[in-house]
Amino acid sequence: MDNRQMKILFVDDAPEIIISLQRMMHKSPWSVHFANGGMEALDMLADESFDVVVTDLNMPEVNGVKLLKIIQKEFPHLIRIVYSGSLSKESVRDVAAFTHRFISKPCSADKMMQTIQNTLFIHTVLDNDAIRTALTNTGTLPSLPRVYTVLMDQIENNDFSLRDAAELIASDIGMSANVLKQINLLGISGEISTVDQAVSLLGLNTIKAITLSSHIFSSLELKGTKHFTAEQLTRHCMLTAEFAKEITMIETDDKKMAESAYVAGVLHDLGILILADNFPEKYEAVMNRVFTAHRPISEVERNLIGISHGEIGAYLLALWGFPKEILTAVAFHEEPINHPAEGFELLSAVYIANFFAHTFAEDKPMPERYLEESKYLEQIECKGRVSFWEKRCREVFDSLPKN
Repeated sequence: MDNRQMKILFVDDAPEIIISLQRMMHKSPWSVHFANGGMEALDMLADESFDVVVTDLNMPEVNGVKLLKIIQKEFPHLIRIVYSGSLSKESVRDVAAFTHRFISKPCSADKMMQTIQNTLFIHTVLDNDAIRTALTNTGTLPSLPRVYTVLMDQIENNDFSLRDAAELIASDIGMSANVLKQINLLGISGEISTVDQAVSLLGLNTIKAITLSSHIFSSLELKGTKHFTAEQLTRHCMLTAEFAKEITMIETDDKKMAESAYVAGVLHDLGILILADNFPEKYEAVMNRVFTAHRPISEVERNLIGISHGEIGAYLLALWGFPKEILTAVAFHEEPINHPAEGFELLSAVYIANFFAHTFAEDKPMPERYLEESKYLEQIECKGRVSFWEKRCREVFDSLPKN
């Protein structure tokens, strides 16, 4: 982590909007800059380094879509946020591949600040030279799927129901098929044949996570590794989610936290897909070393690529506005000792669940006494709970269909 002040560039061609943004941001802790239109923004980007660009869509000469396309190509690691008063389903569809977040005009100062604040996880936890170098060498990171973007926008509407959410997901045939395929991989709730059933049984937060996960698994081509398939990785993530939810309920009896643990479990290994897609030969070498030398996967990833799958997965989810607890669980699930903690938390659940999911499936070399010897479990005073967690997770695992 370095101590740079985060730099934000706002782009709009309307003087009254620029004045409004200046007032909105005058107490922000960041270095804030303003460009009058896309052309001026490109000139500023050529001369200075920025962390975040917040842009309108409807501008003359270089409009928002063109600006975002150029930024995506020339500055792929830069966070891109659309701030527009014309976010129709059509405009979202057209620009979704080039942006990370959407904010509708008008918005409150609090919402604008919070949206940008969510990117601070990247700036403070994942911001270092090695990660920046790896990201520069990485191709385009996946962008939010249109369905998810509209879903997030509509959830704030009090009249939006579970049925509305199901209809929205079902309107995208490819997305709904992938969501149902992912849910049914484990067969925990029996065969779920409609999105209606899935939303009713699992709830919106879980469905949002699975929607994102299925989008990434379908949009990135897993290649270059003989050690696992995309379906095996998906199954592992879903199994980790089930275990994380179960362990969280055992330790806290907190249903909301258990739901978040499930979401973090679903998403915890998305970074593997990104690394395997962008660095197929290097990732094959990573997996070979993990399996032959029995070295920790995050250590090998950093040595050969410069970034771990937890870090790049958390980076992507931070761009998409996920809460800090889930980002922490994804970033540190392989090495939680690097994140100081005083007791059981979301990270703990995913770390433990990830171990059992690998161990029971016998798909990754893990020392038998890995958890019993864990300094992290000693730190959070949970070492005596390992056999109890293992017994309960084994019961869940044994209840699953074996096909």
